[in-house]
Amino acid sequence: MMIFSEEIKKTTALLNLDSKFIGSGVIFLNKDKLYFITAGHNVYGKEFDKTWKKEQFSIVINGSIPIPIKEICGDVEFAKKNDIVILELKKTPSHDLKQFISIKFATIPKNPVHNLILRGKYSNVKDIVNKSKIYYDQLNDQNNNQFLVNIPKDQLINSSFSSGSEWLGGMSGSGLFYDNYSKIICAGILIEIKDKGDNGKLLIAGISCLKELVDDIDIIDSHDLDLDTKFSSRMLLKIIEDVDVEVIREWEEKVENNPQLYFINKKLEQIYPPSELLKNKIRVIKTLISGINFLELELKNNEQLYNNYYSAYSVYDVSEDKTSYVNSKKEAKEFLDKMTDKYEKYLEVQLSDKIDVSIIKLLTSYGISNWISNCSLDFLKDE
Repeated sequence: MMIFSEEIKKTTALLNLDSKFIGSGVIFLNKDKLYFITAGHNVYGKEFDKTWKKEQFSIVINGSIPIPIKEICGDVEFAKKNDIVILELKKTPSHDLKQFISIKFATIPKNPVHNLILRGKYSNVKDIVNKSKIYYDQLNDQNNNQFLVNIPKDQLINSSFSSGSEWLGGMSGSGLFYDNYSKIICAGILIEIKDKGDNGKLLIAGISCLKELVDDIDIIDSHDLDLDTKFSSRMLLKIIEDVDVEVIREWEEKVENNPQLYFINKKLEQIYPPSELLKNKIRVIKTLISGINFLELELKNNEQLYNNYYSAYSVYDVSEDKTSYVNSKKEAKEFLDKMTDKYEKYLEVQLSDKIDVSIIKLLTSYGISNWISNCSLDFLKDE
């Protein structure tokens, strides 16, 4: 879901050397100070052998008047070790600080479920570009403050099929951000396109080391983002939408699902009139698929919450009598509705302080659908 708000656009700025564009970076407010983060080699050269002269450098955002640099935080040794620098910028009458924003930063995003986006500019284009569908791969063996991410190789090839690192000059320093979040969260900056883009990997410098230079910079533990409520709710919606008619049909055709399909048909016939059987069968199957996908693709990313849910589910499963003696479809439906309501309230008590109500509703429906499909929930004739 690559949606770029006006706010995130305010975070991207360009680094000029003697008025010539040489690299990208992230600009942000931290309390009353204005900072710019970019790749260390953008400032000191690829061999880190160039003398730093702040008068030669300036920062440009949206083609405005260049912003002068007040000072560089740290030294060449820090920049060489981490390939990242942070510059404090001068506040001038020509630049209203209201046009800049404060953002969040995060430690290395080691959970590969997160979609990341890269924002920067390269020398052959006029405007800022966005690269998406980027996912964490692994830590850099030589430096644990750096990490590799995977990116589709077609995003590193131009119309002439030239290789990446040559025509993408200037992208170094581009900010890597989390997608799908209400907050703007930067996870690092681009420092290298590996193997000229042939293997679809980028090398990223993490942000955590900057704490050594600016101790009040706001850095979130990336594990805390594994189940952000808004993120999970959006993912939940996408997971449900992805279970379409074709997915349901394929599920029904799989031989291994025959036992579940048998019980679904049998139980639903005890609850609903013939005219409502098809739509309710589709609903139950859709809920089964959506529920297991959410548990495995999303909730499992938070091990503690995942375990809490399964503990709650298992306790309810073994302790609750799910058999009802009924004389009619109406009585069967009433029992099902009461059980659904009771189970939802139980999950709310167990999990509501941890996850969104929409997720609890899905987990409730998933539990009921699962019990229907494995015959745990049963209707017997009252004699």
